[in-house]
Amino acid sequence: MSARELVLTVDAMKTSRVVARLLGGMLFVSGAGILLNSDGYRATADEFLHGVGLIYMTGIMALLAGLAIVNLHNVWTKDWRTLVTLIGWFAVGDGTLRVAVPQFIARFDAWYIAQPGFLIGSGFIVLALGVFLSFKGYFR
Repeated sequence: MSARELVLTVDAMKTSRVVARLLGGMLFVSGAGILLNSDGYRATADEFLHGVGLIYMTGIMALLAGLAIVNLHNVWTKDWRTLVTLIGWFAVGDGTLRVAVPQFIARFDAWYIAQPGFLIGSGFIVLALGVFLSFKGYFR
């Protein structure tokens, strides 16, 4: 490995850790919120889904966040850093759909929220991702 490759690898790892810290904290709090207050979350989501403008605005935010991640961290390796990149690309896709077809997203999300067990299952997945990425971001 050349000195330049080593510097690029170290810089990429620093970026990975910073993005993992940001995503980890957000996902941890979101997952914990879903699990600790699922009825409140379901009611908030149901109210939110009646405002197509809100879906559009969250699409803009998700699209910007996803584009920021994939522009700063488009890393495809055989380790945990690929998960960060995948989350970025997921945000790009989700944001794009929310901006392009907010009515479809409103119907899909309403169906999803209504399914028994899916909200709690999602909460556990989001919480686990948050713990994992926080660990990778803050600890070596």
